[in-house]
Amino acid sequence: MKIRFAHLILIIPLVLGSHLSAQTEAFCDRLENLMVQAGDGVTTSFHLSSRALAQVDCAPSRGLGGTVALHCAWPFEYRSMQALDAFDYLLGQVAACANPIAADPSSVSHPDSYDLRQFSSGMGVISVSLKDKGALNQTYVFLRVERAFTP
Repeated sequence: MKIRFAHLILIIPLVLGSHLSAQTEAFCDRLENLMVQAGDGVTTSFHLSSRALAQVDCAPSRGLGGTVALHCAWPFEYRSMQALDAFDYLLGQVAACANPIAADPSSVSHPDSYDLRQFSSGMGVISVSLKDKGALNQTYVFLRVERAFTP
């Protein structure tokens, strides 16, 4: 039985699409797990299945109003394409798991060196940001997961 080239064009996206959705689902599960761990107030590690973003430690912090958050930071060379690629990758992954929150560009004092995107999930707020740190000669990609305070 011969398979025609046109049939392969129809079949390949179906096969790849199911793989991508499984990959996205696994990321969303890890992200939800990270949000659960935010309430523990301890440093934890987080890994993305991307060559650009290796495993990092995520440190806890408390916000105003009693919120609990974990911050993950990936350092890159200052204003490198790798930083932009990593930011875009992380943004795409988070966007598949949560709903975007409208950005307020007027709240940022240095829009040329800072890009923040926020998302809402059932457990809290997820932030992805790209920040240039000129004094350190590095650009950082940050992932922040914040849960509401539960006494």
